[in-house]
Amino acid sequence: MNTQEAIVQTFGNQLRLRVCGLLIQNDRCLMIQHKSINESQAFFSPPGGGLKYGETIESRLKAEFLEETGLEIEVEKFLFFNEFLAPPLHAIELFYQVKQQSGELSKGFDPELATDNQIIEELHLFSLLEIQKISVNSRHQFFDFGANWEDILSLQGHFKKDF
Repeated sequence: MNTQEAIVQTFGNQLRLRVCGLLIQNDRCLMIQHKSINESQAFFSPPGGGLKYGETIESRLKAEFLEETGLEIEVEKFLFFNEFLAPPLHAIELFYQVKQQSGELSKGFDPELATDNQIIEELHLFSLLEIQKISVNSRHQFFDFGANWEDILSLQGHFKKDF
């Protein structure tokens, strides 16, 4: 099975509830470059993952950061939610501001996917301007709703990303 088939089989054709964290340090946000489902372009997103039944948001967000980035974090506050709809993927994403507690930044893995079908390609620390220069089809659009990180961290409500 190729990576795109593994993505669809694991995450597709279902509604997923995801938790995501904005980790901003030295005016830069930690982003993960993921393989795209259609192989045409990468998708850049803050670290996060699917919430499982019986699991708390805080524990899942901490686990996702550790798995994907090698960092231990503190969850600071809820910011906003985003609806991501790019069939066959559909997710409600809850975004939180987080703070690094310890650990060394290193490319991690997605335990829901086999070793030969991982989708994490690279970790990047981007300024807001650098994120805004990435094609809107390759990142979340809420990054366009602020001139600085204070604006982004003040966003509230519902955002929607359709492809």
